[in-house]
Amino acid sequence: MDFPPEVLSGGVVLASEARNIVWLEMMLKTSQLLLSLLLLCMVPGDLSALGASQENQPQSQQPQEQQTQEQQTQEQQPQEGEQPFEPPRIVGKARSQEEFDDWKMIEQSVDPPTRVDLARRFLETYPDSGLTAFAHQALAQAAFEQNDTESFIRHAEEALLELPETPELLAPLAFLYSEQRQVFKATDYADRALLLLDQMEKPTGMSSIQWITQSQGLRVRSYYALGRSQLQLWRASLSPEQLQQAIEHFTRTLELDPEHGYAAFRLGYAQLEADNPGAALKAYARAAVLDSPAAEPSRGRVEKIHADLKKDPESAWAQTSVGQILKEERKQLEAQLAEIEAESNRLAAQIDSRELLQKAVIPPGN
Repeated sequence: MDFPPEVLSGGVVLASEARNIVWLEMMLKTSQLLLSLLLLCMVPGDLSALGASQENQPQSQQPQEQQTQEQQTQEQQPQEGEQPFEPPRIVGKARSQEEFDDWKMIEQSVDPPTRVDLARRFLETYPDSGLTAFAHQALAQAAFEQNDTESFIRHAEEALLELPETPELLAPLAFLYSEQRQVFKATDYADRALLLLDQMEKPTGMSSIQWITQSQGLRVRSYYALGRSQLQLWRASLSPEQLQQAIEHFTRTLELDPEHGYAAFRLGYAQLEADNPGAALKAYARAAVLDSPAAEPSRGRVEKIHADLKKDPESAWAQTSVGQILKEERKQLEAQLAEIEAESNRLAAQIDSRELLQKAVIPPGN
């Protein structure tokens, strides 16, 4: 049977499309077979990892800002067993308001026994406070006033570990160490105290005359400690230089405090050892007219030295008596005390004037 050309061409097309469909079906079956083989070759761990990756995919797409906030929150939360945060220890600062309030109670206390009790309780309650050195200083000052040498040295040394530039502690320590014949400690502390006093300004809250009086008293202790130490060293070495230094330090002590009986007594001894009997007589006479334990033995030294000096008829001392010597020494003492008072008032007035100038407000444009 003959078919028209268009029918024949259509048949060719249909046959071609049929072959394509058969080919596609074969390819699809082949792909499914390959996929099945691939899955069978994978180990269970790989399959679970693949599933976990797909399940976690939506979470990994969280906003970065949200993740950062969650991490910060977790970091800020205290972990189990973790100690609560405490501010760092800074010398001179309290670590809490309660600690500061307890310290203010010590500062404001005017009753010495109460102040001591509060300071001891503060050290027990706040052993790691930045104010412990100041508590030790308060206890040292109380002990010094009560002549408790052992307690003063213990608390003063504790305070100096963190307050090394405190002449209020260095000068008394130098004095006590010199009396205990610890000459190197005494010399070191006295030198440090004098250097600091030369550099210090008047503390806030203290009157000028109080500052002048206090600083002069600290200088007196320091110079006396130096004189005492040099005299002790001279006894061991018999060095003329050390004896002369002792004389200079004792002389400076009496210039600042004409009523220092021990300095006068030891100056007399040093002058006598330096073969200056006239100067020794005057120094012993000063100690004799003062109200101090050195007065009585000093009068005996005056009488002995005066008797020796009178043996020379040409000596100026031959025409004087012990009574006249002591009377003249009292006049000189009164004159020195008046001069020191006037000088202290002058220095205090200078400090007050300087402070007023610093506080003065200069109008704009002037």
